[in-house]
Amino acid sequence: AASISHTLCGILQGSFGPNALHNMISTATGQVLITSDGSTIIKSLHLSHPIGNLLVDAVQSHHAITGDGTKTFLLILREALQTICNICDKETTFSHVNSQMRKEQMQQVCIQMCQAFATILDHTLPEVILPNILKNATVTDFYDLPQVRQHCPCVVKTFLSGKFTPRVVDILTEIVCGVIFKTSKDGNDLASAVLQLIDDFELVWIEVPGKPVASSRIVEGVILQRDFAVKAENRDTVQDSIKFAVVETPLEPSKTETPSTLYVKNKEQFALVHSWKQHAVQMRIKELESEGVNLLLTSGHVSDMVLYLCKAAKISVVHHIPKEELQRLYKFFTVQSVSVSTWDVDTINVGQATFCKQITCGQNRYVHIGVKEGSGLGAVHGIVCGPNPGLCKLFTNAMHNALKVVRMWLDGPNSHHHPRTGINDRSLKGFSHNFVVMVR
Repeated sequence: AASISHTLCGILQGSFGPNALHNMISTATGQVLITSDGSTIIKSLHLSHPIGNLLVDAVQSHHAITGDGTKTFLLILREALQTICNICDKETTFSHVNSQMRKEQMQQVCIQMCQAFATILDHTLPEVILPNILKNATVTDFYDLPQVRQHCPCVVKTFLSGKFTPRVVDILTEIVCGVIFKTSKDGNDLASAVLQLIDDFELVWIEVPGKPVASSRIVEGVILQRDFAVKAENRDTVQDSIKFAVVETPLEPSKTETPSTLYVKNKEQFALVHSWKQHAVQMRIKELESEGVNLLLTSGHVSDMVLYLCKAAKISVVHHIPKEELQRLYKFFTVQSVSVSTWDVDTINVGQATFCKQITCGQNRYVHIGVKEGSGLGAVHGIVCGPNPGLCKLFTNAMHNALKVVRMWLDGPNSHHHPRTGINDRSLKGFSHNFVVMVR
């Protein structure tokens, strides 16, 4: 374990610190990444050794919580394991050491490690590291939203500094802070908004390769990463009353349970056989028309016949929507999916949006739905642009980790920020405290 951790640190050590060097990585898909992010470098490694995979899993678990500190975690782990090996080698130089003596030696090693972490917790952090940080840091107790708005960009920029150029850091900082404060409009549920953005990160952020990073922007509303299957002309409605319904089951009636064979001699008989299905679909579309539905959203496939009937009824259709996107849609609209058993469309099954239009993101076209102003969390998306897919992924990963840093900052009683430093002092303190309590 010590030799493996030493190898991992050798890979990451050059990219540690404010003057870090970048590593060039070739992924399994052939993409070339140039980054100094420790988590990205670790993920690109393909280790076959079980202990190596165990160490990488531990590092990734730490990074998933804090969003920072991958290289620091490995450096501390390497020194701890190397210290254990040195103590064991020193105490077991004689070949006549029995198992009982070895057990006592290992217990002594655990006690010494406990004392070492206790020294870090009780002396090094509060008396050495923290005073030096406070010499060049700003300590702020925030009590209202304007103070949080003032200092949040400093926290994000602190984390991103050293990873990208100053221009890119400024752009990403503006995007991250804009998404946070547009999601939490009143500021009372700011921590909940950040947690929600972390949980829905893959749905909130949309990568657009082939454009400069300066083209990145914030889009308010809900973007469904699917295009219209049918874009019908809306009926005469006011601008802020676009109505939609969500269906998670096929509109067509299910097939008969009993297998049967039909012999059709002409087109009239063929049309008669299928008229029952068309009639059932028409009745369901009339239910939607009676409620004034302009847009139909479904996670399943919609056949050509249903698309034709919906277009004739001036109802736009978007299908193949992932269920995760529909679940997010339910959070912003008080709407439920239409029941397949009854197909009774009620007001609870119809949502109202301010608009529904097509939005172009790079080479893709998506559906953009406007959300009415109200209390609670706002619907916001971040469009992340980059010259190539690899840089887009680096930008989005950095912003994901920046959200985790903001979450930890909001959880604490005050903020400590300084250019080119992270939040490892707080996470290291918590780790050391838990380790000392466990061993004692």
